[in-house]
Amino acid sequence: MSRFAEFESALAPIRKRLDKMFTRVVTLVATSAGALQVRRLARERGVEALVTHDEDEALRMCHGR
Repeated sequence: MSRFAEFESALAPIRKRLDKMFTRVVTLVATSAGALQVRRLARERGVEALVTHDEDEALRMCHGR
């Protein structure tokens, strides 16, 4: 198992708890590769991924606008 796969496995229980705690989670990323990674992880968990490169857009998403 790769180090990255081990890292993802270790974080899986934490991500599940966060999914239950918050009605909306927005992830602010610096790169397109980061956005793809966040979307893949969300898809694997069966949750909606709100991902953006723009901080102002992230704040709007957090407030449901």
